[in-house]
Amino acid sequence: MFESDINQKLKKISNKSLLTEDEIKIIINKLIKLNKDMIEKDIINRPERVEKFLTGQLMKETKGKSSPQVANRLIKKILNL
Repeated sequence: MFESDINQKLKKISNKSLLTEDEIKIIINKLIKLNKDMIEKDIINRPERVEKFLTGQLMKETKGKSSPQVANRLIKKILNL
């Protein structure tokens, strides 16, 4: 059920030209959940890799409708980097 809620929100979001911070947070949390193993493995030794990976995945998921600067700031905040 949770996954379908996210997918519905993503469809709604995809029609906009630029995303809000709350919308970006939803997508970041989804990406963290999907890539949990990689993040847990690399977060200690290579946090910049995790940050860049998530930013790239976010831009791919949103088809460039997210500000990379806002995305990086939110990723750092969510992951406590």
